[in-house]
Amino acid sequence: MSRKSTNFSSPLPTLKVLFSGFYFYHFILLSFGGRIFEKKKGSLTYEKITKNFCYI
Repeated sequence: MSRKSTNFSSPLPTLKVLFSGFYFYHFILLSFGGRIFEKKKGSLTYEKITKNFCYI
């Protein structure tokens, strides 16, 4: 019962923190992944990936 009361007392701030952390983490992953792709496989594969993302 105590867990439920603590969760329902402040659901909005915790959700905001979770979402901000989630988006920040994915943004870092995407930028880092893009750099790794450019270094490993060259710019041609990177361009293909970006074109595929544009079509989606």
